[in-house]
Amino acid sequence: MVIAGDGKLKGELQALVPRELEGRVKWLGFLSDQGDVSAVYRNSDVLCLASEHEPWALVVNEAVAAGLAVVASDVVGAAAELVREGVNGKTFVSKDLDGLIGALRWVTDGENIDGCRASSAGVLADWRKRGDPILGLKTALQHMV
Repeated sequence: MVIAGDGKLKGELQALVPRELEGRVKWLGFLSDQGDVSAVYRNSDVLCLASEHEPWALVVNEAVAAGLAVVASDVVGAAAELVREGVNGKTFVSKDLDGLIGALRWVTDGENIDGCRASSAGVLADWRKRGDPILGLKTALQHMV
């Protein structure tokens, strides 16, 4: 597991990692260089964002663009647009540990992970098409005529 970012809960979270698993968790801190962020994405399979409050979360856009599967809580604004249930990831109710565990297990299952990762490109392309302001303007103008 790789954890990027810093915050006031870092020490508390580090203390929760069982001693026998400490070597399997990498704490990267805040990554200011986009090249470093991209390298993390290239070496990952899943983005997990278990936020309790997250109006958008650009990290979801980046992860989907990098071809990752995504597990995100239902309060992550970007998840509503960029995570298709059972297609490129899963969402769960914020603060629901069993829901988070279930979503992670489903996404990382050998029968699902490759399909989720491969589907992220199509989900992103569809979102970009739906959000294209020029296409939206053209459509609106056609309906006026």
